[in-house]
Amino acid sequence: MLITLLGDFQYGSIKNHTATPKCSYHRQFHEKTCGLKELNFAGWVCNKKVLLNPMLYGYDNFNECHPGHVKLWSFGNHKLGPARFGINDAKAYSGHYEKILCPKVRDAANRKHFDGTYAHACQVFWVSTHYRIVGWFDDEKEPIVHEFNRGMREFFDSGKCGPINYIDVYNMTLGLKNKTENVELSYDRVHWGMEVNLVKAQILLNVLINQH
Repeated sequence: MLITLLGDFQYGSIKNHTATPKCSYHRQFHEKTCGLKELNFAGWVCNKKVLLNPMLYGYDNFNECHPGHVKLWSFGNHKLGPARFGINDAKAYSGHYEKILCPKVRDAANRKHFDGTYAHACQVFWVSTHYRIVGWFDDEKEPIVHEFNRGMREFFDSGKCGPINYIDVYNMTLGLKNKTENVELSYDRVHWGMEVNLVKAQILLNVLINQH
């Protein structure tokens, strides 16, 4: 999103490019060397009218849910307990969120002004995970990831967790499954490079624009 809205394809997502000059262009998405350690934690875009502030841990600042704010987050390939418990498991994630997140979402949606009218809380969007060319573990194989995204969509679309919107980028990346160039578009056959991520960012922008 930062790269797209800033128009800076060389260092748009990097916090301090002078300290990490190698994290440029496609290498901005190299998760272990640039994507996590050097990610820009906030960036003003759209003529400094919009602040993008990534939620790296999914829901760490959800209490700051104010009118006009938009929160995007996604999880899946992260364990919720011992060993690999919860990875790409929609039932486990749904139960996890019901305990620690959904009550906050419902509370924010039902918050009232002093005059009894309902406040308009921030918009919350869950972004699906993407198709992986290679699943290194059994719980990363295509049928498991497919079922996880289907289950999470059913969970959020049901309204059980409050008014959370769902953005699908899984099917877009799944369309690359049988393309001969898919390995070239991914830098490690798990994470996608700049071209695919720019398309994902455009999908997010289209959804946000259509919401207003």
